Amino acid sequence: MPNEIALFWLVAAGFFLFDNLVFVPAGHDMLRFGRKGRLRYSAHKRLEASGREVVLLNPLNLFDRGVLTTHCLGDLRPAAWRTGQRQVRRALPALNAFSWLGSTYLVIALVLAWASFRTDFSLCLLALILAHAVFWLIGLGLLLRRRHDLHLSGHEVFVFAAEALFVPAYLMNMGRRLVSRKKLDMPALGVGLHQLKRLAVGSVQRELLVYQLRERLATLETNLGLELDDTPTSSSHSQQQQWIQKARSCLTG
Repeated sequence: MPNEIALFWLVAAGFFLFDNLVFVPAGHDMLRFGRKGRLRYSAHKRLEASGREVVLLNPLNLFDRGVLTTHCLGDLRPAAWRTGQRQVRRALPALNAFSWLGSTYLVIALVLAWASFRTDFSLCLLALILAHAVFWLIGLGLLLRRRHDLHLSGHEVFVFAAEALFVPAYLMNMGRRLVSRKKLDMPALGVGLHQLKRLAVGSVQRELLVYQLRERLATLETNLGLELDDTPTSSSHSQQQQWIQKARSCLTG
């Protein structure tokens, strides 16, 4: 019996961990934001799968969220930055409410997982089902109440609610899933350079970010096939190469 119990929780954990992965399509990038809604660029190394980059969000902090951007390279325009921040902050109260709901649900699930090895598993399973029903009803109420702040159509509300009903991990991660299909019209690396300017010269945080951005630029250059291309075959590649060179000069300046 302990093996079957362990298998049950391992499968549940697998669903939860997989739902913390963000798949970034080629040509796009990702920004992160937390409880306060401040957009930031994470230049950590990323895995790749089927031509897409894969980013793992912190599974123990459901306020750690990722939102895709329409493009990666380019200068950040103040108007685009303000618009992106406004979009995020308008949805932030609803997203934080879902993250609090999911965090509470996650703690209860962890307690029940621990208890299931020490007491009757069927009782723990029943408690989990009841907890899921309660949290799903609360989540459904939040979806209906906040749909306009989240710019959700009736069909999208139905899809999110149905997914959360059948997959507990989706309900826990609702505060992330609600922004997972949105895109901000801004260059993610432009945000990274903007972020760098706010850090004190010589600080550890600045030096770390400079190193990460330099590595990120090298990775993108390789992925785009620009590293050895002195005579790009298209104006698009030429512009990308010029921007990468300008970004590097910002890192050394």
